[in-house]
Formats: sequence, C-alpha cells, structure tokens
Amino acid sequence: MNREDYDGNLPSQYAIMTGDATSQTLINKDTGEMAVQLKPIDPTNQYNEVQRLNYYTILWVQKGSGRYRADISEYPFGPGTIFFFTPYQPFRFMHAEQASGLVLHFHPDFFCIEKHKKEVSCNGVLFNNVYQPPTITVSGKDALALTDVLQKFREEMSSDAIAKYDLLVSWLKIFLITASRIKIEQHPEAVRFEYEWHDASGQWFRSYGNELWEFDEDGYMRKRFASINDLEIGEKGRKL
Repeated sequence: MNREDYDGNLPSQYAIMTGDATSQTLINKDTGEMAVQLKPIDPTNQYNEVQRLNYYTILWVQKGSGRYRADISEYPFGPGTIFFFTPYQPFRFMHAEQASGLVLHFHPDFFCIEKHKKEVSCNGVLFNNVYQPPTITVSGKDALALTDVLQKFREEMSSDAIAKYDLLVSWLKIFLITASRIKIEQHPEAVRFEYEWHDASGQWFRSYGNELWEFDEDGYMRKRFASINDLEIGEKGRKL
C-alpha cells in the first residue's frame, strides 16, 4: 500500500491508504489509527479467535454459515447476516463453512454513534442492544439497498472530489439508518422511547432508551425490559 498526502478534501488529520479496487482505508495521521475501512472478509482471517477491536465493526456475511459467540451468548448465522459489534465487544465465529462478504470498520473518533444519536438512532438498536443478537438478516430489496450504499461509500473513498469526509459520513449514516429500520421491522417488539422529567429540586433530565416486550400466548405482556439513559439538561435544553 502507498500512503498518499492529504489532498485538501479531508480534514488535515486524515490520509488515504490506497489498496486494491476492493479495499480502501482512511488513516488518522495524528494517532496512526485506522479511521474507516471497507474491505472483503479476509479468507485467512475468519475471526476464529476472540476479537476485541478498538473500533466499530460491521460484518456482512454474504456466503457461509456457522455459529458465533458475542459476549457470553452463542447464536447461529447464515448467508445475509450482518453483524454490528461495538469497540472492545468480544466476538468470535465457529464456521461450518468459510465465510465471504464485506467488513466495514470505523473508529469512534471518525464517527461517534452517541454524538449522532438524534440523526441515526442506531445506539441501542444495532449497537449496545443487550436484549437481542447484534445482527440483522437481509435479502432481496434490503440487500440491494445496502449494497448500493456501500458501493457509493467505496466510490467516495476512491474519489478526489471535494467534501470527501462529509460524503463518507453521510453514506455511513444512511447505511446505519437503513439497517436500524430493518432491525426494528424484524423485531417490532423492541421499541425506543424518550421523555423529559425533573426531580424535586427542579433539575430537568431527558431519559431515552429501548424496551423489549415479551407477550404470552393470550397476547398479554409477560415481561418488560428497559435500558434507560438519563441526560441532565437545562430548561432551555428541553425539546418535548
């Protein structure tokens, strides 16, 4: 790979590491860390050992099957499975057959899902969802839509046009929003919520998170789980 100088289209801390036509990497020159990378699944690295990566990992298995372990739980997977792993989340694959597909990595310094939660709303749905497997399964029009977004992302990684960083972030947002919608459609029992309240002293908070509902055979709610974050806000910060 040949490292290219900053060409004016990216913030000055970033530089492109050129690869082949299927693999592109953006490097943070200040830290030496990978900022964002899109590449095929490496046939020599099938994630058979426990992974604890310091960036977000989106792994789309287009061919292959087996089982995987995330945190302390184990699940099956097959063609069309897309995984969403947070930084330092332990995961590994136990393959029944070799996997092929795409991997998209991005560092929290490049795109922070918490900072962009109002626009993307993937935190607690795709990532950090303690109630469901960190996956969606896509085929048909959903697979075509996500493939098109990644193709646009790849083209932008190879482009020398202006506003490169802005477009890369925009395509990443579109991918995450689309995947979040698919996850919610596939798991309608999982709902997101947001509300505001104040304590006895008058301090306001905005509470947001996700709930998972489990129903019995008669349609009555049997269990209700909630993951709630409380954000301290001022009177002027209220929006509800």
